[in-house]
Amino acid sequence: MANLPTVSSPLPRDLQQFISRVREALDGGGEDAVVTARQLIAAGVVKNKNGGGFTTVNGPIEAPRAPSNLSASGALANIILSWNAPTYNGHAYTEIWAHTSNVIGDAVLVGMTAGNNFAHNLGDSATRYYWVRNINQNGTASAFNATDGTQATTGTSPTYLLSLLTDQITSSQLATTLSTRIDLVDGADTVSGSVNARIKIEADPLKAQYTVKIDSNGHVSGFGLGSEDVDGTLISNFMVAADRFSVVNPNVVNGAITMSVEGSSSTRRYVKVPETVWNAYTYVNGDTLIITGMGEHPTNGLNGTYTIFGKANVVSPGYGKVIEVGRIRQGGTSGFLPDLDAASGQTAEQRMAAAYPDARGAINLDQKAPFIISTGSTTINGVTVPAGVYMNSAMIGDATITNAKIGSLTADKITASLLNTVDFYGNTIAGSTIYLGGSVTYTQDSGGNNIGIQSVASPKITLDSNGATFLVDAFKVSNGTSNETPFEVSSGTVRIKTANIGDGTITNAKISNVIQSAAYSAGSAGWKIDKAGAMEMNNATFRGTLDVGGSSGSRMTISSTKIEVYDGSTLRVKIGDLS
Repeated sequence: MANLPTVSSPLPRDLQQFISRVREALDGGGEDAVVTARQLIAAGVVKNKNGGGFTTVNGPIEAPRAPSNLSASGALANIILSWNAPTYNGHAYTEIWAHTSNVIGDAVLVGMTAGNNFAHNLGDSATRYYWVRNINQNGTASAFNATDGTQATTGTSPTYLLSLLTDQITSSQLATTLSTRIDLVDGADTVSGSVNARIKIEADPLKAQYTVKIDSNGHVSGFGLGSEDVDGTLISNFMVAADRFSVVNPNVVNGAITMSVEGSSSTRRYVKVPETVWNAYTYVNGDTLIITGMGEHPTNGLNGTYTIFGKANVVSPGYGKVIEVGRIRQGGTSGFLPDLDAASGQTAEQRMAAAYPDARGAINLDQKAPFIISTGSTTINGVTVPAGVYMNSAMIGDATITNAKIGSLTADKITASLLNTVDFYGNTIAGSTIYLGGSVTYTQDSGGNNIGIQSVASPKITLDSNGATFLVDAFKVSNGTSNETPFEVSSGTVRIKTANIGDGTITNAKISNVIQSAAYSAGSAGWKIDKAGAMEMNNATFRGTLDVGGSSGSRMTISSTKIEVYDGSTLRVKIGDLS
């Protein structure tokens, strides 16, 4: 409680003594001391409640109960876990355990959260089994949610799957064959074998049809173009029967990589491809070389996209016709192309063939097959590519999407009517209020720093023209690297580690150590008041009464008109105004 001021105006002696006794009772300590609501909150006895007033804190800490209803679902690079919120008193956090097989004894701890959902970042095509258990505030652990793990698998990056499909398609014999000129397409119907010569006019409803089919041991594929009358309307169809259908750029430039050595700069590498590929390629700034067959990323493999800096014919030391690329994959990820010219008794080509027999390089592969349809799943270089439509980029005027998994999103506009109420893993936005679910946990940025909100209550953020109002049991700002908390609000108390305040208004201040001027120097300059009550300063002006020894009992009082000395309650000396 803030200390009461001293009454300095003249009062009758009996009233003055009464007020002094009341002041001593309010400012005193011990079992009879007056306790404020703020002190009860700080002691953890009560807490504020929504709508005003106070309520007692939770009772005794209970034994933790095992979590229930654990579910897991895979996203592009993450597995999202959720379970029922705990219902016992004294819950602290939940541990998340995982393993690649369904063996609980081999599971390892992969995360902890004060809430009831968790995102486990694993990358592409990763499968895990999960178990969770609760920990109370005494550190006691519950049983796991179940003996059998809950399984989930992350998705595979469409960009990576598309690169696999594109490389396989553009390096096929069919792509090469289609790249050559077909003189019979424009031939007259008098030219044997021409398209026009092979079109047959049929009776209604089929007006015209042209088909090409191949049969390989019963596996029939082909395409057909037909025109037919449907209820009086002429309808044309183009149909493809194939396991995969794709649109490819006819200027295919790819082939085997036969050598990789240090280039003209320590930041460059020479990559050797077949001379036919080198001759067919014309360098354009911004071109890329996509490498496959040299180990998958992110397992320290060398596959990936490298920036091309040009073509070269290195006569000395005899590398020949090479493509010069950067040493590191685009995006700054690790993965140096190796030096394969240092082994004794072997050429660079021999070392390359032994180390990476399936290495291939494709120039601007993302431009080769911008559109692929796969009607069934297929396995390419040990990677299963599911059935689907794959596009490098798409410009869609209007789209209806039932379910979407989006790696990153950039939107010019999101229609406001679609955001009246949006639910993000149990956290909702409605009107000007953000309702965060049973808990919100932090995540980490690329530098490993903790960012976000961490809470175990039922937080709510209200936004209006005056700013934001946080309705939470506690609020703090922490440094994600050092775990320091420079600012915290908890149980009605604000704690600031260091504050620079240009101009401040403080109703009451309690200083736990000292308060002093910036220029304070012991015995020479400035002023200082410590927590024991000692004070040092150069000069002082008192506009009221100075009580030396207390406000009652034996003491000396000094005012602007007189000095009085009391022995107990008896006035012994009076100097100045003797009235």
